[in-house]
Amino acid sequence: MNRLRITDLEQLTGLAQDAKCTNETIAVIEIFVKAANKRSAGVHELNEDEIKEITANKTAKCLMILFFLTKNVALEFLRRKKELYRNDQVLINNIWYDIKEILVKKLLLSKDIQSYFQPCGGINSEEFNNFVNAAKIIKITDLVAEEFVSNNPENTKFRLDLRGKYEVVGNQDKRLNGEIYTLHDRKTCFHEGLYDPFKFEENQTWTAYRYLNHSEIRKLINSVFTLKYALPELTVLNNDGSYLKIPAEEIPGFMKKKLADDEIDDSLYQAVKKDYLKLFLPPLDVTTLQSIYQEIRPVIEEGERQAVQVNKPLLILLSEIHGSKESFLLHIIILLIASNMGIKHLFVETINIYHEKYGWDAQVNEIKRLMVFAQENLAMHVQDLEGNLHYKNQLSPYPYHEIPEQEFGIEAREASWIRDVTALKKANIMIVGAGHLNNLLNSELKNSYYLVPIDCTSDKDFSDMLSISQHNFIAIEKSIQHLSLDEIIAMVEKFLDS
Repeated sequence: MNRLRITDLEQLTGLAQDAKCTNETIAVIEIFVKAANKRSAGVHELNEDEIKEITANKTAKCLMILFFLTKNVALEFLRRKKELYRNDQVLINNIWYDIKEILVKKLLLSKDIQSYFQPCGGINSEEFNNFVNAAKIIKITDLVAEEFVSNNPENTKFRLDLRGKYEVVGNQDKRLNGEIYTLHDRKTCFHEGLYDPFKFEENQTWTAYRYLNHSEIRKLINSVFTLKYALPELTVLNNDGSYLKIPAEEIPGFMKKKLADDEIDDSLYQAVKKDYLKLFLPPLDVTTLQSIYQEIRPVIEEGERQAVQVNKPLLILLSEIHGSKESFLLHIIILLIASNMGIKHLFVETINIYHEKYGWDAQVNEIKRLMVFAQENLAMHVQDLEGNLHYKNQLSPYPYHEIPEQEFGIEAREASWIRDVTALKKANIMIVGAGHLNNLLNSELKNSYYLVPIDCTSDKDFSDMLSISQHNFIAIEKSIQHLSLDEIIAMVEKFLDS
């Protein structure tokens, strides 16, 4: 679903005309589409050779980026409204003023778009304005917002559209419980060989499990999907071809009611409970908070003593799962402990905050609230590590076009962070995604600081997968999904004041 089809390109001719492109470009597109249709009746996704062929014409490539982004931005906008779409197609002109600002931002993340329009005046030029407005003629008939693709030889797909319906492509007679799928969505807008503004190098996907409903008196539910190493969400497929999305905080209640009504069998209930165990735990209480506090404080105090002995400032290095309330809770406790010890500097990985500003459904509420708490409640100096990245002797602002694609990646980002943190030469806290923890622990940071890592994922399986659980992993054996971020802060502060 994250590749254009030949049938999509049939709209490029109209786009080219509305964007006032040359007759030469229009002819190139028409010849390509005609030849591709002759090869395969126009239904297949573009392959690597076809992408290279059509994008050799720079104008055609820009038009393809425009079409691809318009389609993804529109469908993602409608998905995030969380209400059923009532029509069989999306006319971009009807939602133009809802999506134009985000569409332009995402277009400008592309080096190809930036360089193409630079000679004629950039984003303020008439040429760019004509180019963008041409997207208003686009019609989208494929309303699929997500796909679950099986890892079995049949490559079965469950395609979920904006109307609350799903279709099955391939063989669905295979009745395997717990079968592994890969979830594809439109959140990252990645297209191989065409649009990769963040140099992901591959599409962002999630591992999912499908569980069948074997209840003998079931009336509606066919099966459900859970996600691994992602924020909890339950996708419920019904026998009538409809589907539901159950958010994390509603999953336990939903499953308990369906089990009580005999709509699902116990094996399905237990499978979901096993995958999302934290959601089914008793709610967080003061006793659990006290246990967590008593586990964390000695680690930091010992780190402070060791830092004095080796005559280095202390660096408390914290991991997180982006968007995790468990990570947020642990971070709040640690910030309060550190602040009381006189630590007043916080460094934060922030790339997801910039992703969100450009229209991505990034998980940032927790880290944004944490940064505000550190600044306003604890008077900490909070440094954003990724508004600009160091590259050689210059600063490259997001989306880092000054950094060549072949040199960009985790290493380039981490090297910039290390440079910023090393320059401080004072005790501080650093919060990064869990996948960065080992790299930073083994970096030159250890030459300047005494490092105390604390694994704040609170997900043992995830930590074990990343080989970081040995770094003072902290478990939370109670559920906090029912709490808001402000309620978590208030609960921790009340406990520490008692």
